[in-house]
Amino acid sequence: MTYVNVITAGEGWQDHGELDKVLTVFTSKYSDDWLDKPEEATVNLQFVLSEDNEPVGRLHVVANPVYHVPTNQSAIRLTLTARGKPKGEGIDGVMQFLDRGHEEIVRGFTSITTPAMHKVWERVA
Repeated sequence: MTYVNVITAGEGWQDHGELDKVLTVFTSKYSDDWLDKPEEATVNLQFVLSEDNEPVGRLHVVANPVYHVPTNQSAIRLTLTARGKPKGEGIDGVMQFLDRGHEEIVRGFTSITTPAMHKVWERVA
């Protein structure tokens, strides 16, 4: 199961170098002042999904810099994909994993996006 979110620059952030304003898993803090913010950044993460201490799948998260075509505005394409084995036999097992995948994607999106962006999006807890 895959969700693709295009987060367009504007309120909360302005350009690809400000990924830290959108994602909690990226920082532009450095050990010294030699580097400025990056021109752009890409993030690629994998999280193991477990049940009863056994791996049952993975949540893949990819953030790529893109441009919103009509406006040429900076944007981030945030793709979250849940992959794994069905929870049981047949279609019921598949549907149970799809439910789990949906929850992992929604909660993962919330976890890796910043509280500041949650306010911009008027996300309710």
